[in-house]
Amino acid sequence: LDVVGAPSPCWGGDRVAWPSLQVTLIPTFDSLVMHEWYQETHERQQELGITVLGSNSTVAMQDETFPACK
Repeated sequence: LDVVGAPSPCWGGDRVAWPSLQVTLIPTFDSLVMHEWYQETHERQQELGITVLGSNSTVAMQDETFPACK
């Protein structure tokens, strides 16, 4: 999970200035490890523009809503 907070050259290299890239992470299930990681890295997530949603989130696209994880 820690690699999520590390910028990668394959995400645009010099063409994309980190943190101008926005990342949304939706875990497929809840776990103690995920909750601990979220708590430990929340400040860094905010600095980097990373949004972590709950696995029970709803996604809205093109006038349709559905569970993020089916």
